Amino acid sequence: KLCIIRGEGIGDVIMTTPTIRALKEKFNSKVDITYATNTKYAEGALVKILKNNPDISNIIDRESIDDTEYDAVISLHCPAIAHEKPGAKPINRIDLFAGYLGLLPLIDPVPKIYLSREEIEDAGTFVYRTGLHGKKFIVVQLYGSSVTRSIDSIKIKNSLSRLYNEYKINAIIITHSTDKSSDIQWNEVPGSIVVRDKDCREISAIMTYADLVLCPDSALLHMAGALGIPTVSLFGGTDPRARVN
Repeated sequence: KLCIIRGEGIGDVIMTTPTIRALKEKFNSKVDITYATNTKYAEGALVKILKNNPDISNIIDRESIDDTEYDAVISLHCPAIAHEKPGAKPINRIDLFAGYLGLLPLIDPVPKIYLSREEIEDAGTFVYRTGLHGKKFIVVQLYGSSVTRSIDSIKIKNSLSRLYNEYKINAIIITHSTDKSSDIQWNEVPGSIVVRDKDCREISAIMTYADLVLCPDSALLHMAGALGIPTVSLFGGTDPRARVN
């Protein structure tokens, strides 16, 4: 029985999934893995993003761990700290987590999110109701967790207008009430639809119908990667070598 701890960052939690899968393979599936995380982070997003993962038996709050219940308790928070300091050499997070447990090279280094058929069908109904069914569209997110991880909204508005006017490519803008982009008049951008305050699984399911995802180094980058969706990501303050497969 193993307990794996990682309690911050949707992207980081997603990037631990190849390590969890490799552990399962190492023990020929004869291992029971509990994932301890911050169940309150971003309205429970970390729990939601791990839902349905076949390699995880239980998801618990990291504050409720009882060490006596497990043969080993392993924190995947510590190995990342040294590489988050200014000037530190960027190391791919997927390899960082796996290397900490001696699981390199990974046979399958691709992170995974597991959506249900019902979730995908519900997203398909949403896309149909928006009038985008059968049309080319991209999913766009502007804001990451910091200013240096965010995209200039004016430039994106101009780009989306051009995409629609010249190529008839529509856009779904992913935003949240707490984002600055919530106040931007997206209705001025032809062919764009604003989707506000949907959770990570709903957004993931919608993205499966998109032709492309455009985002900074944000949760969407890792969600799209885990779902195999073509992605263009604009990096600012973080090194892409540390963040993508």
